[in-house]
Amino acid sequence: NWDVIDEKFTVHLNAHFSNLDLDGWLSHFANGHSIDINQFEGDSQYIKNPKKYRLYYGSLPMSLLRFRIPLKLMASKLFSKLKNESYKKSEIYLLGIHLEDDVNAFAYVKFDRYNNSNSIYYSAKALYKLIKVNSEWYITQISTYNNNEYSDKLVGFDKFWYPNKVNH
Repeated sequence: NWDVIDEKFTVHLNAHFSNLDLDGWLSHFANGHSIDINQFEGDSQYIKNPKKYRLYYGSLPMSLLRFRIPLKLMASKLFSKLKNESYKKSEIYLLGIHLEDDVNAFAYVKFDRYNNSNSIYYSAKALYKLIKVNSEWYITQISTYNNNEYSDKLVGFDKFWYPNKVNH
């Protein structure tokens, strides 16, 4: 599972996001599912009131029936914002995985965004909730955290597996 999830995030998802490939990036999400995005900000181990986005990946009528924002709309806005801030590329590093069962897992990553001067202008960690459908892993939830020592504690990183349990 490590190699499959590592390739999904560090190669495919990274390439689609770096190229601002909307359809490619959306292909990593579970179609026909609610998608939750939580942005935790703060430099302590106690974070209050995260920004929450309740999305749906599927048809517009189904999004409306579920009282959720279409994922494609949110992704279009995000990619447009990135184009306006001299975004060049991202690098994603898989830090660990936690398998709940055969079809549910979590992937914990660090990502850096680079501008046209090849400088990192944003760095964060993210916890992705995954579901396995037809032997493929898809995203159903993303929680982002500041890239600091508290994020590992907040996500329970000690319960995650990674090769040799080093480089975290």
